[in-house]
Amino acid sequence: MTLPSFAFAMATRENTENTEREDETWFRIASDEGHIEATRRLGEIYSESQDTEKARGYFTKAAERGDHAAILKLASMLEEGQVEEDIHEAKRWYKKIAHQNPSASFALGMLSLRAHERSSLVADLQEANEWFQIAADLGHLPSALILGAAYSNGTGVPQDLDRSERYLKTFIESGLEDPTAYLHLGQVYLRKATQSNDAQTSYNFHQLALQNLRTAVDNGSAEACTWLGIIMNASESGAEEAKFWFRKAAGRDTFALYCLAKIMMEEGDKFEESLALMKQAANRGNREAKVYLGDLLATGDADAQKMAKEFLEEVLEEGDDPEIKRKLGAILIQSGAEEEKNRGIKLLEDLREDPAALYVLGMAGIQGKYPCNPEELLTKAATKGDAPSCVALMDIYKNSPEKLIDFVEKLVEKKVPEGYCLKGYMKAQGIAYKKDKTEAPKWYRLASVHGHKAAPYFLGQMYLRGDGVQRNLMEAKKFFEIGITRQESRAMHGLACVYLFEEETKNVVEGERWLRRASRMGYSYSTYLLGNLRYFGKVLEQDKAEGLAALRAAADAGIDEAVELLGRIEKGELT
Repeated sequence: MTLPSFAFAMATRENTENTEREDETWFRIASDEGHIEATRRLGEIYSESQDTEKARGYFTKAAERGDHAAILKLASMLEEGQVEEDIHEAKRWYKKIAHQNPSASFALGMLSLRAHERSSLVADLQEANEWFQIAADLGHLPSALILGAAYSNGTGVPQDLDRSERYLKTFIESGLEDPTAYLHLGQVYLRKATQSNDAQTSYNFHQLALQNLRTAVDNGSAEACTWLGIIMNASESGAEEAKFWFRKAAGRDTFALYCLAKIMMEEGDKFEESLALMKQAANRGNREAKVYLGDLLATGDADAQKMAKEFLEEVLEEGDDPEIKRKLGAILIQSGAEEEKNRGIKLLEDLREDPAALYVLGMAGIQGKYPCNPEELLTKAATKGDAPSCVALMDIYKNSPEKLIDFVEKLVEKKVPEGYCLKGYMKAQGIAYKKDKTEAPKWYRLASVHGHKAAPYFLGQMYLRGDGVQRNLMEAKKFFEIGITRQESRAMHGLACVYLFEEETKNVVEGERWLRRASRMGYSYSTYLLGNLRYFGKVLEQDKAEGLAALRAAADAGIDEAVELLGRIEKGELT
């Protein structure tokens, strides 16, 4: 036996009465004679005793002789120092063994991922994923989990759901327990369900998504509860089951708390409780809740507007966001304080090419709060497709049909979808143009083809009523469904009517589902109709308590029919 081997054996023999000092001596003898593992073990001894300088020296010596464990230890020490030069040195050492040692390639991936925390180094998601790929190919399971999430979300790599599924299944089948693996796999299947054109395939993926999300919940994932809530809110299960899942996650997930509060707000019941929950989500840092409250409180009294400003200011501090600048600017420009008003103007002027900002400035000009030519700003916004600006200009030109027609024709000439839709609407209603309902569908179709949100709803209504076209329920249904894909709540209401009131297409379950969806999306007439049908038990099963709650919510939203109906019920004229 050679001297270094003998010395190492003496230091590592079992059932020995060697002191730590004697072990250290034997390791040093072996190290001095070129024994690599003894050199690394000395580094570990000094590392444990907090003698960083000696530990680093012995790890470096072993690393230079190719010891992988020493390289990992040395690079880790360099990385922990938080010094930029040392981090570069750590990466250099990791790279020496990264293609043979998955721990090294994983460490490089994490360094690339967290680089924004380290001095002037910049995060590089693409580089991080390349290192995780190498680690995963070497059998590193945490890297497989990270890549599964990356390919599912398209983070730093092109979205690839099949590849994501393979990585996540590899991790799960290894026996390692991590609820996020089931969460991400559930999200993969949900995305596959959405992308599939085959109903049965889509259903199968949807069931797999629910199965994996529930497994994630069973393993403690609050985020999976939130996802189940989102799924249920969009399904026949509706708001009640969605609220169950959001409540389950709300203590740990602020987005779930926001979603719960939002559903309760949309239902119009327990407003004070839902407002308190929304404020709680905002105060816990949820961005969506802050923006929601900014919108909700912006039109309130002085105290409400002050709170709205505070929430939007917080969101703006998190990062430059044109939409938030516009929302905040719109509040500030209405302020009585000159300094705040000027700041609002500055925020909006920074967005001069944004049509919504132009609209706010134009309306401020009409109110005398901003020196400008309102018509010029609103026209510029309208030609960019801003619907509120078009409505404002229609009001400006209401006593001048020639100007109104000239404005609409310019929009049509520029192929602005809002122009096509306006021309269809004005033809149908006889506004400025000669009334001709048979001409309206042509313009609505053009607007719809160009992606206009509301045009399919108008077409659906015409086919449902036989107004300007031959009545055709299948065409009405088709256009309402197109409108729904564009998140048009009135189209949801229209489809609900097709299912609830037409014998040829009657499907009460589907009709109620879409009526509730439209109500939750904020279409108050759907809330009124739901209340009417539930209170009197017409078409839908009778439930007077729910009916009254819905009618009151619709009345509070300004639906005249709901106000009148509630008055008659309260007088005892109707029961």
